[in-house]
Amino acid sequence: FQGRPHLLEAFFDVTEQKKMQQAIQQAHAEMNQIFQTASVGMRLIDSDYNILKVNQAFAGLSGVMPNRAVGKKCYDVFAGNMCHTANCPLKQVLDGREFAENEVSKTRSDGSVIICNLTATRFEGPDGIVGIVEAFKDITELKRVQNEIQSERDRWEITAFFWPSLSTNGV
Repeated sequence: FQGRPHLLEAFFDVTEQKKMQQAIQQAHAEMNQIFQTASVGMRLIDSDYNILKVNQAFAGLSGVMPNRAVGKKCYDVFAGNMCHTANCPLKQVLDGREFAENEVSKTRSDGSVIICNLTATRFEGPDGIVGIVEAFKDITELKRVQNEIQSERDRWEITAFFWPSLSTNGV
């Protein structure tokens, strides 16, 4: 400045920017806590079928720890009877359905199979669909009990058909 060395300083008020960053961090922490404490197994999958995030309940259902699931294809972790078919709930949602709900068989990491009620919904970002949120509820025990009840009903219907006098006598 006028032939002499000088220092130019500029100050910017970043108070609002800091407040917005803190609000975003708080919202992220809240959503993560809700996601992790949900009682159903949940996973977030991108439009290329890559697992982006799973919760602890999902780890319990699938037998796969979150750090081992993230980055893998959904059909490689907790595969099911609808994977690679037109009935795949993810494919249906990616093809335009808002919501898909199905009863599915899923294979756990130990090879055992459980029955789940699966709900798949669109995961939207500011520019449109980002991926899919899946929620799994284990209904294996419920299905086992329903099958037992149906078997017992069938047995009583057969008994009533062949021995009608037994069913009318309250036996």
